[in-house]
Amino acid sequence: MATASRPWSIPLPNGSRISVLMSLPFAFVHLASLLIFFTPFHWYYLVTCLALLFVRMFFVTAGYHRYFSHRAFKTSRVFQFVIDIQQAVFQHIRNAAGRTRIIFQNQILTRSRIAHQIDTSV
Repeated sequence: MATASRPWSIPLPNGSRISVLMSLPFAFVHLASLLIFFTPFHWYYLVTCLALLFVRMFFVTAGYHRYFSHRAFKTSRVFQFVIDIQQAVFQHIRNAAGRTRIIFQNQILTRSRIAHQIDTSV
């Protein structure tokens, strides 16, 4: 981590640090969820939310799982492509979080090994 960003980070007991600047987007997303209490209710908000939920449920269960795992029904190549693209988008979002978690875990392990080597060499 650069020395200029050291004051903008929080030290952890294991020796790593949390960057406040890098955490701001996550904090803003969580704080933005509180805006629901200041937004007037409209039925089309609820209908849109439920429609998107059911579209995703359909593509994951009926589309992706039932077709590609069990070949439970026959469909055209175009619809196979639509199902696969839809699932790829959701899989990319889900896998991005997992890759990020693995990267940070590896960084923490590397830092603790380096710190342990420094402590034992003295």
